[in-house]
Amino acid sequence: MGKNRLITTWGFSVLLAALWAATPVVAQDRQENCRTAVECLAQLQFGETASDREVAARTLGQREWPEGIPALVQAMQQDPGEFVRLYAAEALGFIGDTSTVEPLSQALREDLRESVRQAAARSLGLLRTPAAADALILALANDPAYSVRISTALALGQSGASSGVQPLATSLANDGRKEVRVMAAQALGLLGTADVGAPLITALGSDPEWEVRQMAARSLTQVTGEGTHAALIQALAGDAHRVVRLEAAQVLGARAEIASAEQLVLTLQTDTDIEVRLAAARSLGEVQGVLAYRALVYYRDRSELADIRRVANEVLEDFPPPRGL
Repeated sequence: MGKNRLITTWGFSVLLAALWAATPVVAQDRQENCRTAVECLAQLQFGETASDREVAARTLGQREWPEGIPALVQAMQQDPGEFVRLYAAEALGFIGDTSTVEPLSQALREDLRESVRQAAARSLGLLRTPAAADALILALANDPAYSVRISTALALGQSGASSGVQPLATSLANDGRKEVRVMAAQALGLLGTADVGAPLITALGSDPEWEVRQMAARSLTQVTGEGTHAALIQALAGDAHRVVRLEAAQVLGARAEIASAEQLVLTLQTDTDIEVRLAAARSLGEVQGVLAYRALVYYRDRSELADIRRVANEVLEDFPPPRGL
């Protein structure tokens, strides 16, 4: 469990895919007419249909042809086709030339279409410069479209910009859309710096939406610092939603701190949800120690539930007896 797990969330892989759902499928014959940089540049400039120009912009980005930058910037700024501008913005991110930060920032501020602003945000996240982070921070705070705020939050997390921590924490605390707060929590986890712990702990303990609390717990997987362990224990012991307790159990296992064993045993014994109890059993195998071993042996031999006996047995197969037992 780690940063890769943070990318696939409760529903955001589906949501982000949906934001692309209107993207047209490019035609094979148009791709065949755009096999070199020269051909693609001509097609981007002179293509009679939006589909022709979309193919050209997309291909220039996929091939990472830097000679396409001026034409792509012009297309992003001036083409009447929404998806031409989208593919042009995306292509600039793939090419990765930091000279395009300013035109991408302008597109993020000014383009009237959410999809283009999202593409500009994604590309700015790839460019990873202070100016790109500044543009993303501004959009996270001010863009009226929650879909764009989602994209800017994720781009900030993927950019690694430490300047994004406080704006993401503010978004996590205050954005009115739970989808944005989930992505802000995820982005803080991707940044992974020591100062992301406090806003994630607050969200885990107080956000009214279980999806946000779940992501806050997940994002604490690799975060150290005061209060982190206690917040996860409290979520496991007391959160009203089974998914949050399940996440907390899994994260405590991934952190493998022996101090978690007592609450994991209590959860295995008393939680009202079978999946949470099974997660606690599996996490005891990661935490290890005498208490974890004895509890697993007990439930392997004496639990009334076959699933708990089965999982306890599976965990014990890879759990050598602690010294002295």
